[in-house]
Amino acid sequence: MNEELEKRHEDMVKTLAKAGKEIVTGLSYTSAHNLHMVVGIVGEVAELAEALLSTNREHVIEEIGDLEFYITGLKQGIGIEIPSGEWHGSDNALITPLAEVIIRLGISSGFLLDAVKKEAIYNKPLDLNEAVTHLAVVGGCVKRIYSLRGITREECLEANYNKLGERYKNHQYSDEQAQQRNDKTGESQN
Repeated sequence: MNEELEKRHEDMVKTLAKAGKEIVTGLSYTSAHNLHMVVGIVGEVAELAEALLSTNREHVIEEIGDLEFYITGLKQGIGIEIPSGEWHGSDNALITPLAEVIIRLGISSGFLLDAVKKEAIYNKPLDLNEAVTHLAVVGGCVKRIYSLRGITREECLEANYNKLGERYKNHQYSDEQAQQRNDKTGESQN
């Protein structure tokens, strides 16, 4: 690798990367909430993709429940309802329906993160059309997983409600309870 090019690139990144202090002071309550929710969506998409590669039905239900939590939180933060249309995927013979769902989840959650990043980091008004479009694809993918895995939304919401009820006394958030993760006693705490 050209060392001079590497150094120029490092210097450019150091100069152009917005300082954390500036980001924090520029956040509004809404943009911070939306960023929190979409970071949660992206993280849960990764955990759901991993769960879908296994045959553990309860793990898939848990991860979909977590994803539904963040989807609902983002919808509340943006103040929108997402159309409840079905998504059935494409006729791409190169990949399985489940693989396509995992890929689409990754792509749409990434684009959703990019839209919210522009709001939170660049102080640009949230592009609602972009956010709704990608959130609808994420929701459609989740519905497709319900169909492919024979799982119901009700199962996932109930499991999430119960899990978070174990983690947070009276379903009230605290950093201490988030760190303790009482629902994961004896398990690896992801």
